[in-house]
Order: sequence, then structure tokens, then C-alpha cells
Amino acid sequence: MKNWKTTLAGVAAFLAVVLSQISAAMDSNPETVANWQALIPAAVVCWGLIKAADATK
Repeated sequence: MKNWKTTLAGVAAFLAVVLSQISAAMDSNPETVANWQALIPAAVVCWGLIKAADATK
């Protein structure tokens, strides 16, 4: 964690993706299904945001 701003953005984005997939999996509508394959690319992007550092200038 180099900078709290990018770390916060990464964590918030990851939570948004995970919670939306859990919501799709848990609702009572059988036509909405969770897209778990979308979680892997989102996790990679969020990990990049978590490990990133903002410019100092």
C-alpha cells in the first residue's frame, strides 16, 4: 500500500464487483445469475490499484 487514495479506490472497486455478483447469486430471480468469470479480471485490476502509487508531483 503505497498511497491510501489508490488503495481505497482498489478496495472499493473490488467490493463493488464482489457484492454485485453476490447480489445476483442470492436474489430470487432465476434469470439473473452471477458472472464469476468477471471476478478474476476485476481482481487483477483492483490489485493493481491497491499496489499503485500516486505521482508525487
